[in-house]
Amino acid sequence: MKEKDTWKELFEPLQGQWDTEEPLEGHLNRFEARLMAAAELKKQEEEEAEEEPRVRPLWSKNTGWKPLAVAASLALLIGFGIKWGSGPAPIQEQIVEFAPEVQETDFHFASLLEQQVETMQGMASEDNQELIESTLIQLNRLDADYRKLQQELVDGGNSKLLLQAMIINFQTRIDLVQQVIEQIEQYQLTKTLNDENFTI
Repeated sequence: MKEKDTWKELFEPLQGQWDTEEPLEGHLNRFEARLMAAAELKKQEEEEAEEEPRVRPLWSKNTGWKPLAVAASLALLIGFGIKWGSGPAPIQEQIVEFAPEVQETDFHFASLLEQQVETMQGMASEDNQELIESTLIQLNRLDADYRKLQQELVDGGNSKLLLQAMIINFQTRIDLVQQVIEQIEQYQLTKTLNDENFTI
């Protein structure tokens, strides 16, 4: 009796919360119709799968495709051989084909950068030689990054982002050289002022 009382205590708080509604009229018929339709569809799919394939093989005895297929294969092989035999076009040519405005921008920034580097190297002395050499190493690294960006552009990367990154790369190089030139000028000015103060 005790076990019966435990079950009673368990279900007593849930009294009146049970779903006792009956399904709508015709529910069983609709459910059976769906099951039958699904079974019929599956049966049709199995029958279609057992039927003879509708695709005719290319190499069957009744077709005259063999000579044509061999000729097409040879044409493809020769075409690929000519393409690969000529070697890839230089990256600059590929970029110009892809985006002609890149060549103009590249030329503008490259000439500006070259002038700045020449100015910086013209200011070289024993005091700043290490700074200039360090700057040239950093410029070479940035140039290598620029070449990678060019290759990504040719390989079909996101052109808008890559073009922005290429411009930022050039601007970074130019800014770096300008900062070094300003540091050298500041150092020379300070040194000159110190020399003048020392001689007085």
